[in-house]
Amino acid sequence: MDWYEGPDGLDYKIAKNREIAVKAASGAAGVLWNIKDRVADWGKPAFPPHEWIRYYSNKWVDVAEESWLKEHPAAWSGCAGRWVSSESNPFVVAVDMALRRDSVAVSRIEMLPDGRYAITSRIWNPDGGQIDHLDVFNYAKGLARGSGFNGVVYDPRFFELPGRMLEDEGILAIQFDQSPQRMAPACGLAFDLIIAGNIVHDGDPELSSHITSAVKREQERGFTLSKGKSKRHIDAAITLCMGVWILASTEVFADDTPGVYFFD
Repeated sequence: MDWYEGPDGLDYKIAKNREIAVKAASGAAGVLWNIKDRVADWGKPAFPPHEWIRYYSNKWVDVAEESWLKEHPAAWSGCAGRWVSSESNPFVVAVDMALRRDSVAVSRIEMLPDGRYAITSRIWNPDGGQIDHLDVFNYAKGLARGSGFNGVVYDPRFFELPGRMLEDEGILAIQFDQSPQRMAPACGLAFDLIIAGNIVHDGDPELSSHITSAVKREQERGFTLSKGKSKRHIDAAITLCMGVWILASTEVFADDTPGVYFFD
């Protein structure tokens, strides 16, 4: 079977790129239908961005209409790639914990020399309504090593005691309350990094589902993230926001004394 689709990496907001896409996606371009008409359909109410890309560029798009990335439906998939990881690169371990029924995500987020942020995540889904909290703790603790380690970042709501336990073992722990005042700038930074292509991931479908399922919740000073109508899990998206914010705020680590840090 021959498959035709628009090339990767196009910015569909640019008309010339949309023209490239429709020509590549169908041999009927300019024969059975007018290319300029399809290029001009972008942004019309009947064609939200993710639908335009599906129909006219013939590409798979996993971004729901309510997603925080709905205006940039190819942005996350465009961030998939490879990188060379090093324990000497600055990195954090970000934890979004739950008690039961919800999922849990632990992400290693690394600042690469080229300015990108690499994320790899492990996600726990409830087994019979339960999460193995000891397994989560041991996994996060196991990642917290290397010269570039800059802390375990966590929301104290369900991880306060494990955070204190990490402190007792001499591991830097950073308390990051998920209040609107703290999460809004972190979510805004993560959004900007994704759109600019400054996040890199390995294409893991479960991680991608968490990222693209998040929905904006508008606040006075920006937006935070919440589950959409589908109630799909978004824990890894939360870890991404917390992790990149801490890495970008290097002044927090001027004193590298182990302990629990409270981040405002």
